Amino acid sequence: AYPPASITKLLTALIVLENCELDEVVTFSDTAMLSVEADSGNKLSLVAGDQLSVEDCLYALLLQSANESANALAEHVAGSVEAFAELMNARAAALGCQMGIMRSVYGKGLDDWDDSDRLREADAALFWQRIAPPFTGGTVEVSEEILADEWTFQENEFWYQPINGRTIRQGAPAVISRNAPLPEVSAGQTGAKPFAVCSLNQSGTYSVAVLPRTLNGKRAYVGGRVVCSLNRMPHTIALFGFADSFEFQWRQGNAVSVTAVSMLGGNEMEIPLSEKGNSFQLDADLMKELWKTDDKSAPAVLLTLRGN
Repeated sequence: AYPPASITKLLTALIVLENCELDEVVTFSDTAMLSVEADSGNKLSLVAGDQLSVEDCLYALLLQSANESANALAEHVAGSVEAFAELMNARAAALGCQMGIMRSVYGKGLDDWDDSDRLREADAALFWQRIAPPFTGGTVEVSEEILADEWTFQENEFWYQPINGRTIRQGAPAVISRNAPLPEVSAGQTGAKPFAVCSLNQSGTYSVAVLPRTLNGKRAYVGGRVVCSLNRMPHTIALFGFADSFEFQWRQGNAVSVTAVSMLGGNEMEIPLSEKGNSFQLDADLMKELWKTDDKSAPAVLLTLRGN
């Protein structure tokens, strides 16, 4: 399998058309202009601060495959490329797409972060969607805390030479939750907090994921401790990503057993419960033991809780 490359722009265009009028004015930010590959060039001969209509941006996106236009449209619609990518994933799921994760609005090529295949992540995502299908609606909570990532361009790293030595900084909410209380997230051994997202599905399944950070010029998982407090005991929990520890606790219901297994299959493991049967914890070593792959994919673990 291969990344969809610029076919991605079709989904970008669809979301723009569903959310914008053609005569709206789009401003090209520094980030929109500079967050493209060195070999893609400046096809529109624009500079930061230039403005075009949504219609002209779409022509540039679809006819000239202008990556900077994709970035600018994404920022115009959602405020940031990362937020727009979440819209893409939701729209793709609504269209019936069941495999693949959008991280780019224009089909960005594989970089040092994922130059080796991470297709096991897509396998796990497909497995989880079969258990907990995408759904619309619900209540979304967003933390007030904003985590900022940054990247400093090194010499000859980018085609636009004046960017050398400059630092691009972007921020996003530290924690996002749907239909469930915000989990508590604290820094791990690295001293940095991860991004965390969680969701309580309509079927009662619960999922939580920690996301990597871009700090000091490198994209990586930073560990961290995630504590999820729920009103009722879930019957199924999905964990995605690396963390120093995940802890789960709930107010209603008592569990008699918790089993964990990789979403790619393998042997089940029993997870110790608290004395009251209303909490348990997984650490990083256990996650690694459960998740054994031949690529760089982040862990995906399925937990099954059985009550009395």
